[in-house]
Amino acid sequence: MSLATSAPGPVPEAVGSPRAVVLSTWLASRDQADWLLDRSGVSRLQPGTRGMRVLFHPEVIRVHGSARGIEAAKSFVLRSGHAHERVRVVNRTPRGGAIYAVPVRVIDALLADPMLRQATAAMCPGLMLADRLCARSAATRPAEGPRAVLLDLGAAGGSADPGRERLVIAVVYRGEGLPPATTCSLTVEPIEDIARLVLYEHRVPEGTPWVVFGPASVLAACAGLEGWPLEPEWSGVRLRRIRQAAVMLALALAAAGGVRATATGYQAGAAAREAAQWRERTAALQSELGELLMAAPHGFLHGVGLDPRSEIERARSLWREGTHVTVDADLRRSEYSVTLPLVRPGTATAGRAMAPVVVPPHRLDPLLAIAAPPGCRPPEPRFRGGLDEMAMVVVCPRPDSRLPGLLPG
Repeated sequence: MSLATSAPGPVPEAVGSPRAVVLSTWLASRDQADWLLDRSGVSRLQPGTRGMRVLFHPEVIRVHGSARGIEAAKSFVLRSGHAHERVRVVNRTPRGGAIYAVPVRVIDALLADPMLRQATAAMCPGLMLADRLCARSAATRPAEGPRAVLLDLGAAGGSADPGRERLVIAVVYRGEGLPPATTCSLTVEPIEDIARLVLYEHRVPEGTPWVVFGPASVLAACAGLEGWPLEPEWSGVRLRRIRQAAVMLALALAAAGGVRATATGYQAGAAAREAAQWRERTAALQSELGELLMAAPHGFLHGVGLDPRSEIERARSLWREGTHVTVDADLRRSEYSVTLPLVRPGTATAGRAMAPVVVPPHRLDPLLAIAAPPGCRPPEPRFRGGLDEMAMVVVCPRPDSRLPGLLPG
């Protein structure tokens, strides 16, 4: 097995390199641990520290492919079979890179804490950082084939005591179309032993090259990392901005309409006043007629066709054995629901409840054979209570009439 026992030269500091970043790691126990990385090494993250967050989560996905746009990249990830749920992506394929995806639930779970959300300026893929470091070493530069990148970030607080546990992050590129594997650990073992262990665990072949980077090189490589959106988006645009744009467009259209109305208002003023007078007269007549109708409600209801006797007779004609019929009638239509239970409770025997009994299929025939009475719409089948009941619904509209609109209230 080929072991690179010396680290490559330090990565040159890029313009705008961050002075510190937050590393989110998941140790072997699956517990999340957050670290602050600066040039002196790592330390436990203090609450409220704001900055770029680099995520070394085991469910982060890196896929090679070609996709233009955010939505196309999401579809590519799902079609590749590496993800089976909603994801957020960083798409580097237009610039010769990869697609970095993370399940939406991972982002939402991390940002559920309001203080953590406020402290997170950006959330970036740790695999993107590993790709950058991998490309800067001759031993691991090939784009294909197994290789490994180890980040030896030292002991918490920058202690040089060899007995103190160090934070080591290993990214193993396994080749053969397999996604990279990330391992985070606190250990006192020499870096060579850690490299042998992670390569063995992920079953990469003998002779796999690996390279190790220290805190300063890792921090310099963080410059310009792209992050996942921290809120819902569509086609790369955050939904909050789309909603804001829609509101602004609505306000602009309303303002334009107001200007147009003002420009034509002088010409339409006389017509509008005359129309208002006619509306007032019509409303007064409607109110008077409504009061007259309500003075004799029984005669009115019978006159518009809402006759309880005829409703009952029609419901009786629709009833079938084993069903029950309900009527919902108003001045516009009558709706009849003929319902047949498909599942009946079992009969208790010797103190034991029996399983529910399913109605035989032939019991549905009379229900399905229901014909619409004259002047009614064809029956429509509906299921209620899940699949516990089936109903045939018959709607009988009444002749068009403006009388319902005359009633007060």
